[in-house]
Amino acid sequence: MRSRLLRGLLPVAAVAALAAPDTAAQTCPSGTDTFWKVDTLPDDPVGVPLTSQVIVALCEGEAAGSYFPLNGAGPQYIKQASIGLGHTLGETTHQFILGIEVYEGSVGFNPGFGVTMGTKIWDSVADEGVTFTGFTDGMNAFDLQQYNIVVEDDFVVAFRNISNVSFPGCASAVPGVPANVLTDGTGQCSPGKSLLDERNAGWVDPADWMWTLGQTICPTFYSGNWAVRACTTDAGTWEDLGGGNVGSFGPVNLTGSGPLTVGTFNPITVTNANPSSLMVSWIALAPSPFAALGGTVHAFPYNSQLFFFSNAAGFFTAAASWPPGIPTGTEVTFQFFVDDPGTIWGIAMTNAVRGTTP
Repeated sequence: MRSRLLRGLLPVAAVAALAAPDTAAQTCPSGTDTFWKVDTLPDDPVGVPLTSQVIVALCEGEAAGSYFPLNGAGPQYIKQASIGLGHTLGETTHQFILGIEVYEGSVGFNPGFGVTMGTKIWDSVADEGVTFTGFTDGMNAFDLQQYNIVVEDDFVVAFRNISNVSFPGCASAVPGVPANVLTDGTGQCSPGKSLLDERNAGWVDPADWMWTLGQTICPTFYSGNWAVRACTTDAGTWEDLGGGNVGSFGPVNLTGSGPLTVGTFNPITVTNANPSSLMVSWIALAPSPFAALGGTVHAFPYNSQLFFFSNAAGFFTAAASWPPGIPTGTEVTFQFFVDDPGTIWGIAMTNAVRGTTP
């Protein structure tokens, strides 16, 4: 199989030869990260008070989120999310089980009638089966780098209260319950910044949504903006260049994803390939596309040639840690060629994808 595929690619190579937002803060993992927050509490977690800003209005199952407009910034890789948890008496051991969610796209505000959220692109519970444990000791920061969350538009980071361990159920909405989420306690409720997934109404802006006639959630139950924050860094982009032909099971699809930042894993995935078949991957830094095999070869001349096999379902995925030292704006083009005797050329060629480093 290998020799047939390689023989088929030799003419291809021969044809190719002829065709020849904000400032960084110490609360983020790196000093070059962008720090996002809507609250007015100190940036430094050590300086965040643990008592006076505790709300009493976040029940189990509800979520608190902050809305962060990108304001023209490029794609962002979310490295960290944090939430302030506190106790009215300053006790630091009360525990919360939390889920984290990320939404992408502008939020539609309709004062008094809830909000229209963007698309939920990541849910730690639904997508990963992962929860996070927080304590009432101020800002709780959670590392999200392994999940490769990239946003290209305005975004919301939200924490869902799965369990308020000391005060379960909706006891947290009863006056006098001391442990919950922190706000900046300014006495003001700023519209368009903090969002609440309210158990009876869905997502609302607590600054303008009335839980009963004449009373908005904020400032009836608390005042100020959520202490929900994020840290990001510029992310790379992926572009589908097309160019594939049709294999025995239809077009063979190649996708690339991930932030293309140092140390991250950026999966390359092939689907709909001929099952259990040899595949050749070409990786090119300065390609010269040309027509061949009923499509377009984008990744030639290649800088690297690697060999893999599709699995019994015609699927393949791989990711390696992105190396340091690659300059901003570097373009890397990937394309796969699959041994496929059922095609006229004996080779199924994927579309090509191009990743550009931030």
